[in-house]
Order: sequence, then structure tokens, then C-alpha cells
Amino acid sequence: MQAAVRSLEPESSELKTKAALTVASKPLLRYSDPTRGGVLQPVAAVDAQRVKKLLADLDSERFAVRDAATKELTAMGEQLEPALRRVLESKPSLEVRNRVQAIQASLRGVPSIPTLRTLRAIRALEDIGTTEARQILRKLADGATGARETREANKALDRLALRRSPGR
Repeated sequence: MQAAVRSLEPESSELKTKAALTVASKPLLRYSDPTRGGVLQPVAAVDAQRVKKLLADLDSERFAVRDAATKELTAMGEQLEPALRRVLESKPSLEVRNRVQAIQASLRGVPSIPTLRTLRAIRALEDIGTTEARQILRKLADGATGARETREANKALDRLALRRSPGR
């Protein structure tokens, strides 16, 4: 840390920027690191059997069951999109179609606060670009395949790889 602070002195603005990011990044890295119990965790894959049951519950006779299933499916996030499309392709009842379309619409809206927090942290980790930041991004990139956070972590790693490639 002291070396990073001292490196703020060189004339090179690139070195100054890198040193400033290194100093500023220490708390974020500790806060974020999933291997150290940090708040950023890879998105867990949803249980396929649970999703199947909840999708069936959308056609329940009881409103409370339909409503609970809708809320739970909405909370599962973007990784449900392929399953939701399959439901619509199967020509479901009007009730199910309306609920699935409502879930899809909510997924296209503003992301939840935890998702926004993770997306912002991914961007900061990419800007930091240190080995430790890359390790955290790799952990986040191991999350559920359809999750936005997983996709964004993978994109950040790809961009970082391009920055490191020779000739750039």
C-alpha cells in the first residue's frame, strides 16, 4: 500500500492513475472478494425442478398460489428467460401467458438494487484491473449462465484480456 502511495509521485499520468486505483481499490477488493466472504457472490443457478413447479403454479385455481409463483419467478431474474419463452411457445392459458409476459416485462426494467450494486462493482473491478480484481471477476463469471451479472463479469474479463494483448 505504501509503495502504491509513493508511486503517485512519478511524472507518468498512466502510472499515477494506476497507483491511485490501486490505493482506492483495497477496500473494494476486500469488500467484494467472494473467497473471503465478501458481499459479491456469483449468481446461483436456479433449481430447474423448482422453476418447473412454479411455472405450473401460474395456472393454479387459487389466486394466492398464482401470485406467489409470479413473485418468486420474478425474483429469480433474467436466467429464467429461456424457460419463460418455452412456456409462451407452448400456447398456455390466457392467465399463464399474461403472467409470463408480466414477468418478462419486469425483467427488462430497471435491475434490482443488489444487481445494480454488483454491476457497478464489476465495472469498478474492471477499471482497477489488478490481478486480485481479475480473480474476483473470474469468481463472478462462474455464476449462473443466464444471469446478467455473470455475463457482465465475462465481458469485463474479455475486455481486460484485450487490454493486455500484445499490439494494443
